[in-house]
Amino acid sequence: MKEFKHIPVNIYQEKAQMIRKIHVVAMTIIFFTTIPYSPINAGSNAIETLTQRLDSIVTVRSKVFDLPSAPEAQVAIDPQTGSMAVGTVRHLQYQEKNGAGVIISVDGRIVTNTHIIFGAQQITVTLRDGTQRPAQVLFISRKDDFSILKIEADRPLPPVDFADLSRLAPGDAIATIGHSDILAGTISGGVISGVGTRQTEQGTEIELLRLNINHYAGDSGGPVLDQNGQLVGLISAKRLSADRQLFAIPADKIHFADINLDNHSKNQ
Repeated sequence: MKEFKHIPVNIYQEKAQMIRKIHVVAMTIIFFTTIPYSPINAGSNAIETLTQRLDSIVTVRSKVFDLPSAPEAQVAIDPQTGSMAVGTVRHLQYQEKNGAGVIISVDGRIVTNTHIIFGAQQITVTLRDGTQRPAQVLFISRKDDFSILKIEADRPLPPVDFADLSRLAPGDAIATIGHSDILAGTISGGVISGVGTRQTEQGTEIELLRLNINHYAGDSGGPVLDQNGQLVGLISAKRLSADRQLFAIPADKIHFADINLDNHSKNQ
């Protein structure tokens, strides 16, 4: 008869805590510095600043056409003979996805999540005043789940500035602007509960941000802002941990891609 050793529960708890501190993304080890949950109270000046960013949030809709539907049974009867034939048919349909996006330049560059627009044959951006514009893709990153789009606008658009993340740390106050059907245009406050970093030849880089803030369907692609209304990150609802914690793409990655687009256009 086999003997089973009793292992104290606290040993499993210690191992679970160690595992939670290490996340593997695309074979890159990311170390998270974390803090406990801690709510914040934004002052009136911060709320006013954040409210001014509402015009910088857009709706991004994408469509993929000519997707075959599930087979449907169809019966045909010959009126002369009365014979019956049974077959199956498929109808062509389209799939639509939507989420948020953030204006990052006066001439119409917009950042959103890649999973919202990937594979789409038609992308439409709707501004806060209801204006709709077709969008083209300038940059796409499946690994980091963000893409940069471009629309042609008939006026300068209100961009969100990029925040300086060099001193970013767990506990820093952040805010998001809701884009769901329930909480569209509402401002929610929270803190950064974890900063995931990795070591590169250039030093330590921020790879992911973990947030303690609630999210809803439609919020993906929306901004994570500091109390100055500057872009700290981009919500990626695709990246949810097992305990439903929300992650965001750091703004540094987006800023770097945007600068490279500028340099490329200047060299053409």
